[in-house]
Amino acid sequence: MTVLDPIRRACQVAGCYTLSVGTSKPTVVLARLLDALGILDPEMHRQVTGPDGEYAAIPAEALRDESNAWWETEKANAFLQRVFGAINDAAPEGFACICSADNRLELARLEEESTAEESRSDPAPRVSALRTRVRPPESKA
Repeated sequence: MTVLDPIRRACQVAGCYTLSVGTSKPTVVLARLLDALGILDPEMHRQVTGPDGEYAAIPAEALRDESNAWWETEKANAFLQRVFGAINDAAPEGFACICSADNRLELARLEEESTAEESRSDPAPRVSALRTRVRPPESKA
């Protein structure tokens, strides 16, 4: 019998998994996202958070203060996009990271009309690091 990690188990049973809720503080949300990445893909987590990883390049002041100007930089946005992308790549088949009301980030089942391949090939959602809200993807019309 295969034992699933708590994230994959919640996705299987409940159809979603809450990654973060109730705060838009980038330091808190980032910690929660990195915890989820550590469960879903420990090797990618080590790459991102290791001594040579992108996490090491975040200024210490920014990790202590969510109002630090670094959170509004392109570097912050690129880092958060990498984390979202890594979570999406490691998510159970048919699930992707989405943002819903009340600063809630979840792994949720993709709608049936879009396949996992289509969704995962799209760029990761745009994130305002200071507000930590996912903008809806631009329309492909």
